[in-house]
Formats: sequence, structure tokens, C-alpha cells
Amino acid sequence: MDGVTPPELQRARGRLDLHLCGSKIERLYQSGSAKLMLPKTYGEMTEAVMLNTAGGITGGDSLDIKLRAQDCALVATTQTAERLYRSSTAPAQISIDLIADGAAEL
Repeated sequence: MDGVTPPELQRARGRLDLHLCGSKIERLYQSGSAKLMLPKTYGEMTEAVMLNTAGGITGGDSLDIKLRAQDCALVATTQTAERLYRSSTAPAQISIDLIADGAAEL
């Protein structure tokens, strides 16, 4: 069928923004398929576990992650290996910003 536009596929969008200063959370923002868990720990390092509730990444998806540690120790990880799916559409975009200020360990 000429001139018929295929329907636009639903794509995952997610954004995380975490700013830790010492033992205090200065900013925690999460939206879309991106979620962040901060499990209780008994050591000096704060742990941040990133989740993608979409179940994987494919063409047209986008994730924007910003982690900032200031005068603290932060360990960041994902809950598991991320699954990537082939797509004939636009590429997936993942942006990761890691910032360590002061005496931070990231």
C-alpha cells in the first residue's frame, strides 16, 4: 500500500539523577522506565542499583543517567545485565554522566 505510514512504535524513555553529598541525598529524580534503589548498607559506601523496567533496550529507546557523589563513597551498579534487542529503526541512546566532587569515591 503506497502512501501508508506504519504506526509509530512505543519506545522506552527513562531518566535518573542522583546527587549525594556526604551521607545526605541532595537530589533524587527518576522518571519513565529508569528507577533507582538505595538498599540499606552497613559499610561506609552508599550503594545505588539502577533498574530499567522496560525489560531491555531497543532502537528508539533512550536512557539518561546522571550520578554525582560529593565528599562520599558511592558504588553504582545495575540489577543484572541489560538485554539489547535488534531494531530496524533509530538507534537506542544511553547517556551516562558520572561526577565525583571533593573527596568523593565513585
